[in-house]
Amino acid sequence: GFNDWKIFSKILFLFLVNILIFIGFVFFYYLPEFKKSLLKEKEISTEKTVEIIFNLTIEYYERFKSGELSENEAKKRALLRIKSIRYEKTNYIWVSGLDNKMIMHPIQPDLDGKDLSDIKDPTGKRFFYEYTEMAKKQDSGFVYYMWPKPGEKEPVAKLSFVRLFKEWDWVVATGIYIDDVDKQIGEKTFVIVLTL
Repeated sequence: GFNDWKIFSKILFLFLVNILIFIGFVFFYYLPEFKKSLLKEKEISTEKTVEIIFNLTIEYYERFKSGELSENEAKKRALLRIKSIRYEKTNYIWVSGLDNKMIMHPIQPDLDGKDLSDIKDPTGKRFFYEYTEMAKKQDSGFVYYMWPKPGEKEPVAKLSFVRLFKEWDWVVATGIYIDDVDKQIGEKTFVIVLTL
C-alpha cells in the first residue's frame, strides 16, 4: 500500500500529481482565459473603429438633411472618406448593403456592386451573408471567419465587426486578422513548458 512506499516514492508521487494539476490548470483554464482576453481586446478595437466611421457617416447624413448636400453627393463624399481610412497600417473599412451587395471595398474595388451572399470561407461559412443577417437582426455584431491576408494564399482567422446605418441601409464593417492571438498563445505555452 501507499504507506509501504519509500518516502522518496511518496514525494515523487505528490510532485507528479502537483505537476499534472498545474498542467491541467494551465491548459484548461489559464490559456483559454488568456485567449479570451486577447480576443476581447480585438473585439473592442474593431467596434471602436466602426463607431468612428459610423459617426463620420452620420455627419454626412446630417449635411444631406440640412440641405447642404444632395443625398447622392453626401453618400459619395462619405464613401470617399471611408475608402481612404487605414488603421494599424493595413486594416480598412468597407461598406455593403442589406441586399448583400458590396457598396465600397477599398482594397478590391472589383467587388463593388457584386452580390457576395454566396462567398464562403474555407470552412463553408457564408460570412458576407452573416454580416447582413447580423445587421438586420441586431444592428451590429461580431463575425469570425477565415480569410487570406493581402498577397497571401493561406486563409487565417479573422474577426469583423459590422454595424447597420439604417438611414442608408449601409452595413459598415471592418475586420482584423487574429492569427497573432494563436501565435501569442503558442509563445506563452512554450515559455510555460520550458519553465516546468
